Amino acid sequence: MPWSVRIQDEAGKPISPGDLMVPFSILDQLPPDAVMLRGIDRYQDTTFNGLQLVKLLAEWEALAPLIKNPEDRGIWELVKAYASRCVGEPHLYLKFIGD
Repeated sequence: MPWSVRIQDEAGKPISPGDLMVPFSILDQLPPDAVMLRGIDRYQDTTFNGLQLVKLLAEWEALAPLIKNPEDRGIWELVKAYASRCVGEPHLYLKFIGD
């Protein structure tokens, strides 16, 4: 099962146009210093605030050269856009919903 990823507000209300379905395989080859990405739980929900997402986005960028599948690359871009929106707007959170 993939993660569902969404933007939500501080009350937990979904804000994104829809949930992204992000395959676990995107995070199969994590760089050794990927602290934030390693914190995403496959089986439980993981929520990031704007400050945490600044670090997560840097780690996410490091994954770019490792993603060869065009479909995964499109999903990677969308997660990046969702995370960037959460950094740029107050009271938004990025949530990875586990299996």
